[in-house]
Amino acid sequence: TGQFIRVKGQDVTAGQQVCDKGTKLEARHLGVLASMGIEQVEVYRRLKVAIASTGSELVNPGQALKAGQIYNSNRFLLAGLIDQLGMELVDMGIITDERPTTESALALAADQADIIITSGGVSEGEEDHVKGAVDTLGQLEVWKLAIKPGKPLAFGRVKQTPIFGLPGNPVSAMVTFYQIVQGSLKMRMGLKIDDSIPLLKVECVESIFKRPGRTEFQRGILFQSNKTWKVKTTGQQGSAILSSMSKANCFIVLSADRGAIKAGEIVDIQLMASFI
Repeated sequence: TGQFIRVKGQDVTAGQQVCDKGTKLEARHLGVLASMGIEQVEVYRRLKVAIASTGSELVNPGQALKAGQIYNSNRFLLAGLIDQLGMELVDMGIITDERPTTESALALAADQADIIITSGGVSEGEEDHVKGAVDTLGQLEVWKLAIKPGKPLAFGRVKQTPIFGLPGNPVSAMVTFYQIVQGSLKMRMGLKIDDSIPLLKVECVESIFKRPGRTEFQRGILFQSNKTWKVKTTGQQGSAILSSMSKANCFIVLSADRGAIKAGEIVDIQLMASFI
């Protein structure tokens, strides 16, 4: 008696909360809502994120390179990251290296988006105008972090619209997006996120050169050997070597007070899958 019977209230009882505020609705949540007969729920609208690449040397793929030019990889890198987060992209294109042009582009972005992300133009060169433009149009609140790569990251406001100025080197831009920007975007869209990205401890199978002073995010490959998880680097770690990101499935996180790593030492890692 009673076998093969699904009792009323066995799954969800009257008055039970099935989705917390701040939950990103995925297929599993939609199935539960549909099973309860709920046709519509109130959600946050998608965040509008403006991206812009700075640099007169930049051209888009498909064009022939002239002397001194490089392809604009950051545009497609950032656009892909924004798309993975399910946010609305406002593509401001390339900003050439003139102060008035930079100010005009940032002011327009502030009117069209909820948040602005630029790449390049935040170091101390003569043609780096983003930092100064933010100072003129609003307020610069942060400049330079004790991390590697990504030291010259800037944060401020343009006409009250938040702006992240990421470094121009592609790896630096990607690392700072993962470590700094992504959490802010999620919170602004109403998502409930953890205070920190989980760190796992695994054995590093090779030596890593490092000087104390800055937290480093080395690109790593997590793999299994003899039923034990281990990690190695992707090879060269220069901030312009974007292939180091495409090969990686984790970051090897080396704290600021840590020096060189010997093969066999235990290191902290962050799984890249946890960022998305």
